[in-house]
Amino acid sequence: LDVVASEIVGLEQERNPVLAAAKRRGLYPHRLDHVRVVGAALDDLRIANFEIPATFLQGAGFARLNWLMPFFRRAASLRPHVMTERCIACGACREACPVGAIEILDGTQARIEHRDCIRCYCCHEMCPQDAIRLRRSLLYRLLNVPSQ
Repeated sequence: LDVVASEIVGLEQERNPVLAAAKRRGLYPHRLDHVRVVGAALDDLRIANFEIPATFLQGAGFARLNWLMPFFRRAASLRPHVMTERCIACGACREACPVGAIEILDGTQARIEHRDCIRCYCCHEMCPQDAIRLRRSLLYRLLNVPSQ
């Protein structure tokens, strides 16, 4: 799926962390010629002018520090933040969190334990109140990552 999705949106496979890791580990498929696509032709599925989400580190700053990324990955990524004025403590974020990094405090609001957060952003995507925003860290801003 990652191989085909990367092809559809025009993301070079070297910039797809899942495919890059698969290639390093010798796992298949990690290239399009390893996949048999059934159904629609890829040319019919391609998305012109697809924009990489702001949660994906890109640009010159990232390229310069690529070798340091294992050390800075958490500090250089967006961090989910609960907007207390919007949170109704419905628990949708807690249920969506695959690592259990969110708790509901006294039935009044959600709290994210950032040390446990894996930056999957499921909480942000699933919140029906749009009460979880993604904040850019200082390092993220210093890397000159364009905002979207």
